[in-house]
Amino acid sequence: MARNLVFFMIVLVFIPKVVSDCTQSGTCCNQNECEYHVFQKLVKLEEKVASLAQDIEDSRTSKEQRSSEGVTYIRWGRTACPSHASLVYDGYMGGSHYSHSGAATNALCLTKEPKWGRYTSKVESSAYVYGAEYETWLYSAWNYLHDQDVPCVVCYVPRNDILMVPGSNICPNEYKREYSGYLIAGRAIHSAASEYLCMDVSPEAKPGGVENRSGYTLHFVQAKCGSLNCPPYVNGRELTCAVCSR
Repeated sequence: MARNLVFFMIVLVFIPKVVSDCTQSGTCCNQNECEYHVFQKLVKLEEKVASLAQDIEDSRTSKEQRSSEGVTYIRWGRTACPSHASLVYDGYMGGSHYSHSGAATNALCLTKEPKWGRYTSKVESSAYVYGAEYETWLYSAWNYLHDQDVPCVVCYVPRNDILMVPGSNICPNEYKREYSGYLIAGRAIHSAASEYLCMDVSPEAKPGGVENRSGYTLHFVQAKCGSLNCPPYVNGRELTCAVCSR
């Protein structure tokens, strides 16, 4: 609509000028020929206007696509995102009970504001989600976290890729570090499988969650030499990690 209006306004200005130039220069033999020349120039002018409008539309679409690009990641053990990232939501870390052998393996960052659909209040024989706890009694530096409940936060950055690097707290070239920390997982002797996660280097505890209720438990991951190359790894050392974006 806007393009047609612009074209119409140009035509109103353009026709008298073309007719006048055509007549004065003597390039037209008669009125019909002059009008034909005007028509040809108007067709070319419309094509240019259409091309310009398409260029503007393509540029706008490209900007919208660039502004909509982005990825999310979970910062385990913290209640806030880094200063360069945007908060999506903060919540509670949860997962399957450490003693359940048939349960889900992945950890969740549960929202603080659950919304219910259909439900019953009876506990059926089903799948369950428990809160997560730090199990750090073996480490004096993190002993204050032992049995505390674990917070988490979902963060957004306007980038294309997220990578968790196990074994290093430094990101590869071209990647920006979102946060660094220590590799954690479920305890090796427990029945439930778990996943390796990157816990923030300065973990926080959820207020009021000091009781020992187990659930989804978090333990530091140590290097175990054998099929794992040592060096560069060292048997028994706790592994670092980094979450990186590009």
